[in-house]
Amino acid sequence: MEQVMVQLALLFAYIGAGFLCRKVKLLDEVSDHHFSRLILNVTLPASIIASAIGQESGNRGQAYLVLGLALFVFLLLPVMGHLFQRFTGCEDTYKLMLTYSNLGFMGFPIMEALYGQTGMFYAALFMMVFNASIFSYGISVLEKGRGFDFKRLLTPGMISAVLALLIFSLNLPVPGGVEQFLSTVGDITSPLAMITLGSTLAGVSMKAALQNKMLYLFSLCKLVLWPALIWGILQFFVEDPVVLGVCTILVSLPVAGNVSMLCISSGGNKKLAAEGTLVSTILSLFSIPVYMMLFL
Repeated sequence: MEQVMVQLALLFAYIGAGFLCRKVKLLDEVSDHHFSRLILNVTLPASIIASAIGQESGNRGQAYLVLGLALFVFLLLPVMGHLFQRFTGCEDTYKLMLTYSNLGFMGFPIMEALYGQTGMFYAALFMMVFNASIFSYGISVLEKGRGFDFKRLLTPGMISAVLALLIFSLNLPVPGGVEQFLSTVGDITSPLAMITLGSTLAGVSMKAALQNKMLYLFSLCKLVLWPALIWGILQFFVEDPVVLGVCTILVSLPVAGNVSMLCISSGGNKKLAAEGTLVSTILSLFSIPVYMMLFL
Protein backbone atom coordinates (compact mmCIF):
# COMPACT_ATOMS: atom_id res chain seq x y z
CA MET A 1 0.00 0.00 0.00
CA GLU A 2 2.75 2.48 0.97
CA GLN A 3 4.65 1.89 -2.28
CA VAL A 4 1.51 2.43 -4.38
CA MET A 5 0.66 5.66 -2.55
CA VAL A 6 4.21 6.88 -3.19
CA GLN A 7 3.72 6.15 -6.89
CA LEU A 8 0.40 8.01 -6.89
CA ALA A 9 2.02 10.98 -5.15
CA LEU A 10 4.70 11.00 -7.85
CA LEU A 11 2.07 11.03 -10.60
CA PHE A 12 0.32 14.01 -9.02
CA ALA A 13 3.72 15.69 -8.52
CA TYR A 14 4.31 15.35 -12.28
CA ILE A 15 1.00 17.16 -12.88
CA GLY A 16 2.12 19.92 -10.53
CA ALA A 17 5.47 20.17 -12.31
CA GLY A 18 3.74 20.51 -15.68
CA PHE A 19 1.38 23.15 -14.28
CA LEU A 20 4.32 25.15 -12.90
CA CYS A 21 6.32 24.82 -16.14
CA ARG A 22 3.39 26.28 -18.09
CA LYS A 23 3.01 29.17 -15.65
CA VAL A 24 6.69 30.12 -15.93
CA LYS A 25 6.51 29.69 -19.73
CA LEU A 26 8.86 26.70 -20.02
CA LEU A 27 5.94 24.96 -21.73
CA ASP A 28 3.17 26.38 -23.89
CA GLU A 29 0.26 25.30 -26.08
CA VAL A 30 2.58 24.34 -28.93
CA SER A 31 4.75 22.09 -26.75
CA ASP A 32 1.63 20.51 -25.22
CA HIS A 33 0.40 19.70 -28.72
CA HIS A 34 3.70 18.09 -29.74
CA PHE A 35 4.09 16.15 -26.49
CA SER A 36 0.50 14.90 -26.78
CA ARG A 37 1.20 13.63 -30.30
CA LEU A 38 4.40 11.94 -29.12
CA ILE A 39 2.54 10.20 -26.28
CA LEU A 40 -0.49 9.11 -28.29
CA ASN A 41 1.46 8.03 -31.38
CA VAL A 42 4.71 6.62 -29.94
CA THR A 43 5.21 6.11 -26.21
CA LEU A 44 1.69 4.94 -25.26
CA PRO A 45 1.45 2.38 -28.13
CA ALA A 46 4.89 1.07 -27.13
CA SER A 47 3.79 0.63 -23.51
CA ILE A 48 0.55 -1.08 -24.58
CA ILE A 49 2.38 -3.66 -26.69
CA ALA A 50 5.04 -4.16 -24.01
CA SER A 51 2.32 -4.83 -21.43
CA ALA A 52 1.15 -7.91 -23.38
CA ILE A 53 4.60 -9.47 -23.63
CA GLY A 54 5.18 -12.08 -20.95
CA GLN A 55 1.56 -12.19 -19.78
CA GLU A 56 0.69 -15.68 -18.57
CA SER A 57 -1.58 -17.63 -20.93
CA GLY A 58 -3.69 -18.68 -17.95
CA ASN A 59 -4.94 -15.09 -17.75
CA ARG A 60 -6.72 -15.28 -21.11
CA GLY A 61 -10.11 -15.86 -19.57
CA GLN A 62 -9.66 -12.80 -17.38
CA ALA A 63 -8.54 -10.69 -20.33
CA TYR A 64 -11.59 -11.63 -22.37
CA LEU A 65 -13.74 -10.91 -19.32
CA VAL A 66 -12.23 -7.40 -19.09
CA LEU A 67 -12.96 -6.85 -22.77
CA GLY A 68 -16.58 -7.90 -22.25
CA LEU A 69 -16.92 -5.70 -19.18
CA ALA A 70 -15.53 -2.74 -21.12
CA LEU A 71 -18.27 -3.27 -23.72
CA PHE A 72 -20.85 -3.32 -20.93
CA VAL A 73 -19.44 -0.14 -19.34
CA PHE A 74 -19.45 1.84 -22.59
CA LEU A 75 -23.03 0.79 -23.27
CA LEU A 76 -24.20 1.75 -19.78
CA LEU A 77 -22.41 5.10 -19.39
CA PRO A 78 -24.12 6.80 -22.37
CA VAL A 79 -27.46 5.81 -20.88
CA MET A 80 -26.49 7.36 -17.56
CA GLY A 81 -25.29 10.49 -19.35
CA HIS A 82 -28.63 10.76 -21.15
CA LEU A 83 -30.49 10.49 -17.83
CA PHE A 84 -28.25 13.21 -16.35
CA GLN A 85 -29.10 15.48 -19.27
CA ARG A 86 -32.83 14.81 -18.93
CA PHE A 87 -32.66 15.58 -15.20
CA THR A 88 -30.54 18.75 -15.42
CA GLY A 89 -31.32 20.09 -18.89
CA CYS A 90 -27.59 20.45 -19.58
CA GLU A 91 -26.01 20.54 -23.04
CA ASP A 92 -24.71 17.54 -25.00
CA THR A 93 -21.06 18.06 -24.06
CA TYR A 94 -21.86 16.88 -20.53
CA LYS A 95 -22.96 13.52 -21.91
CA LEU A 96 -19.52 13.02 -23.43
CA MET A 97 -17.68 14.19 -20.32
CA LEU A 98 -19.67 11.72 -18.20
CA THR A 99 -18.90 8.84 -20.56
CA TYR A 100 -15.21 9.18 -21.37
CA SER A 101 -12.48 9.09 -18.71
CA ASN A 102 -8.82 9.98 -19.03
CA LEU A 103 -7.51 6.48 -19.80
CA GLY A 104 -4.47 7.50 -21.82
CA PHE A 105 -2.90 10.17 -19.62
CA MET A 106 -4.04 8.94 -16.19
CA GLY A 107 -5.48 5.45 -16.58
CA PHE A 108 -2.33 3.73 -17.77
CA PRO A 109 0.02 5.29 -15.20
CA ILE A 110 -2.39 4.52 -12.34
CA MET A 111 -3.04 0.96 -13.53
CA GLU A 112 0.72 0.38 -13.76
CA ALA A 113 1.20 1.74 -10.24
CA LEU A 114 -1.59 -0.46 -8.87
CA TYR A 115 -1.37 -3.70 -10.83
CA GLY A 116 1.84 -3.58 -12.88
CA GLN A 117 1.93 -4.87 -16.46
CA THR A 118 -1.32 -6.79 -15.98
CA GLY A 119 -3.13 -3.57 -15.14
CA MET A 120 -1.59 -1.88 -18.18
CA PHE A 121 -2.78 -4.69 -20.43
CA TYR A 122 -6.32 -4.60 -19.05
CA ALA A 123 -6.36 -0.81 -19.54
CA ALA A 124 -5.32 -1.38 -23.17
CA LEU A 125 -8.37 -3.61 -23.66
CA PHE A 126 -10.55 -0.85 -22.21
CA MET A 127 -8.90 1.59 -24.59
CA MET A 128 -9.97 -0.53 -27.58
CA VAL A 129 -13.63 -0.21 -26.63
CA PHE A 130 -13.13 3.44 -25.62
CA ASN A 131 -11.88 4.31 -29.12
CA ALA A 132 -14.70 2.44 -30.83
CA SER A 133 -17.25 4.22 -28.65
CA ILE A 134 -15.93 7.79 -28.83
CA PHE A 135 -15.56 7.69 -32.63
CA SER A 136 -19.09 6.36 -33.07
CA TYR A 137 -21.38 7.42 -30.21
CA GLY A 138 -19.23 10.45 -29.32
CA ILE A 139 -19.36 11.88 -32.83
CA SER A 140 -23.07 11.13 -33.17
CA VAL A 141 -23.81 13.23 -30.06
CA LEU A 142 -22.16 16.32 -31.54
CA GLU A 143 -22.85 15.73 -35.23
CA LYS A 144 -26.44 14.58 -35.49
CA GLY A 145 -26.96 12.08 -38.28
CA ARG A 146 -23.32 11.52 -39.13
CA GLY A 147 -22.51 7.89 -39.90
CA PHE A 148 -19.79 5.74 -38.39
CA ASP A 149 -16.35 6.27 -39.94
CA PHE A 150 -14.14 3.20 -39.55
CA LYS A 151 -11.02 5.14 -40.57
CA ARG A 152 -11.19 7.11 -37.33
CA LEU A 153 -10.45 3.88 -35.44
CA LEU A 154 -7.13 3.40 -37.22
CA THR A 155 -5.11 5.21 -34.57
CA PRO A 156 -1.77 4.04 -33.15
CA GLY A 157 -3.45 3.43 -29.78
CA MET A 158 -6.15 1.23 -31.30
CA ILE A 159 -3.71 -0.66 -33.55
CA SER A 160 -1.29 -1.27 -30.67
CA ALA A 161 -4.13 -2.58 -28.48
CA VAL A 162 -5.14 -5.03 -31.21
CA LEU A 163 -1.50 -6.13 -31.60
CA ALA A 164 -1.22 -6.57 -27.83
CA LEU A 165 -4.34 -8.74 -27.82
CA LEU A 166 -2.95 -10.87 -30.68
CA ILE A 167 0.44 -11.30 -28.96
CA PHE A 168 -1.33 -12.35 -25.79
CA SER A 169 -3.99 -14.59 -27.37
CA LEU A 170 -1.65 -16.41 -29.79
CA ASN A 171 1.34 -16.39 -27.43
CA LEU A 172 3.48 -14.85 -30.17
CA PRO A 173 7.23 -14.69 -29.45
CA VAL A 174 8.84 -11.24 -29.33
CA PRO A 175 12.65 -10.84 -29.65
CA GLY A 176 14.35 -9.64 -26.49
CA GLY A 177 15.74 -6.52 -28.17
CA VAL A 178 12.30 -5.50 -29.39
CA GLU A 179 10.81 -6.07 -25.95
CA GLN A 180 13.51 -3.95 -24.31
CA PHE A 181 13.00 -1.16 -26.87
CA LEU A 182 9.23 -1.11 -26.35
CA SER A 183 9.58 -1.17 -22.56
CA THR A 184 12.16 1.63 -22.52
CA VAL A 185 10.14 3.89 -24.82
CA GLY A 186 6.94 3.01 -22.98
CA ASP A 187 8.47 3.98 -19.63
CA ILE A 188 8.48 7.59 -20.82
CA THR A 189 4.68 7.62 -20.97
CA SER A 190 3.73 8.07 -17.31
CA PRO A 191 5.87 11.11 -16.38
CA LEU A 192 5.53 12.82 -19.77
CA ALA A 193 1.75 12.29 -19.90
CA MET A 194 1.22 13.72 -16.43
CA ILE A 195 3.53 16.69 -17.04
CA THR A 196 1.70 17.44 -20.30
CA LEU A 197 -1.65 17.11 -18.53
CA GLY A 198 -0.54 19.60 -15.86
CA SER A 199 0.64 22.05 -18.51
CA THR A 200 -2.62 21.73 -20.43
CA LEU A 201 -4.70 22.37 -17.30
CA ALA A 202 -2.64 25.48 -16.56
CA GLY A 203 -3.93 26.94 -19.83
CA VAL A 204 -7.56 26.81 -18.65
CA SER A 205 -9.12 29.67 -16.68
CA MET A 206 -9.49 28.22 -13.19
CA LYS A 207 -11.68 31.10 -12.00
CA ALA A 208 -14.27 30.57 -14.74
CA ALA A 209 -14.24 26.79 -14.24
CA LEU A 210 -14.72 26.98 -10.47
CA GLN A 211 -17.64 29.42 -10.87
CA ASN A 212 -19.64 26.92 -12.97
CA LYS A 213 -21.89 25.26 -10.37
CA MET A 214 -23.09 22.59 -12.78
CA LEU A 215 -19.55 21.23 -12.95
CA TYR A 216 -19.73 20.28 -9.27
CA LEU A 217 -22.87 18.19 -9.75
CA PHE A 218 -21.28 16.70 -12.86
CA SER A 219 -18.09 15.87 -10.92
CA LEU A 220 -20.10 14.20 -8.15
CA CYS A 221 -21.64 11.89 -10.73
CA LYS A 222 -18.44 11.39 -12.72
CA LEU A 223 -16.07 10.73 -9.81
CA VAL A 224 -18.36 9.17 -7.19
CA LEU A 225 -21.80 7.99 -8.33
CA TRP A 226 -20.85 6.44 -11.68
CA PRO A 227 -17.96 4.31 -10.33
CA ALA A 228 -20.08 3.34 -7.33
CA LEU A 229 -22.80 2.15 -9.73
CA ILE A 230 -20.30 0.15 -11.79
CA TRP A 231 -18.85 -1.43 -8.66
CA GLY A 232 -22.33 -2.15 -7.28
CA ILE A 233 -23.29 -4.06 -10.44
CA LEU A 234 -20.03 -5.86 -11.16
CA GLN A 235 -19.38 -7.10 -7.62
CA PHE A 236 -22.14 -9.68 -8.09
CA PHE A 237 -20.52 -11.14 -11.21
CA VAL A 238 -16.77 -10.48 -10.94
CA GLU A 239 -14.76 -12.46 -8.40
CA ASP A 240 -11.26 -11.28 -9.34
CA PRO A 241 -10.46 -8.15 -7.25
CA VAL A 242 -7.97 -6.94 -9.89
CA VAL A 243 -10.58 -7.00 -12.66
CA LEU A 244 -13.14 -5.33 -10.41
CA GLY A 245 -10.61 -2.69 -9.39
CA VAL A 246 -9.54 -1.98 -12.97
CA CYS A 247 -13.13 -1.48 -14.16
CA THR A 248 -14.13 0.72 -11.24
CA ILE A 249 -11.03 2.92 -11.11
CA LEU A 250 -10.91 3.51 -14.87
CA VAL A 251 -14.52 4.75 -14.73
CA SER A 252 -13.68 6.99 -11.75
CA LEU A 253 -11.03 9.01 -13.60
CA PRO A 254 -11.58 12.64 -14.68
CA VAL A 255 -12.65 13.73 -18.16
CA ALA A 256 -10.58 12.52 -21.09
CA GLY A 257 -8.66 15.05 -23.16
CA ASN A 258 -10.20 13.34 -26.20
CA VAL A 259 -13.49 15.07 -25.35
CA SER A 260 -11.93 18.51 -25.86
CA MET A 261 -10.33 17.38 -29.12
CA LEU A 262 -13.65 15.96 -30.32
CA CYS A 263 -15.45 19.19 -29.42
CA ILE A 264 -12.90 21.16 -31.48
CA SER A 265 -13.28 18.91 -34.54
CA SER A 266 -17.04 18.32 -34.31
CA GLY A 267 -18.45 21.63 -33.09
CA GLY A 268 -18.92 20.92 -29.39
CA ASN A 269 -18.41 23.31 -26.49
CA LYS A 270 -14.62 23.14 -26.22
CA LYS A 271 -14.53 25.73 -23.40
CA LEU A 272 -16.88 23.64 -21.26
CA ALA A 273 -14.92 20.47 -22.04
CA ALA A 274 -11.68 22.14 -20.92
CA GLU A 275 -13.30 23.45 -17.72
CA GLY A 276 -14.84 20.04 -16.99
CA THR A 277 -11.44 18.42 -17.42
CA LEU A 278 -9.84 20.92 -15.05
CA VAL A 279 -12.44 20.70 -12.27
CA SER A 280 -12.76 16.89 -12.42
CA THR A 281 -8.97 16.47 -12.41
CA ILE A 282 -8.55 18.71 -9.36
CA LEU A 283 -11.29 16.86 -7.46
CA SER A 284 -9.90 13.47 -8.54
CA LEU A 285 -6.78 14.23 -6.50
CA PHE A 286 -9.00 13.44 -3.50
CA SER A 287 -11.22 10.68 -4.94
CA ILE A 288 -8.60 8.52 -6.67
CA PRO A 289 -6.57 7.79 -3.50
CA VAL A 290 -9.79 6.62 -1.82
CA TYR A 291 -10.52 4.15 -4.62
CA MET A 292 -6.94 2.93 -4.61
CA MET A 293 -7.13 2.22 -0.88
CA LEU A 294 -10.44 0.40 -1.33
CA PHE A 295 -9.10 -1.92 -4.02
CA LEU A 296 -5.71 -2.77 -2.51
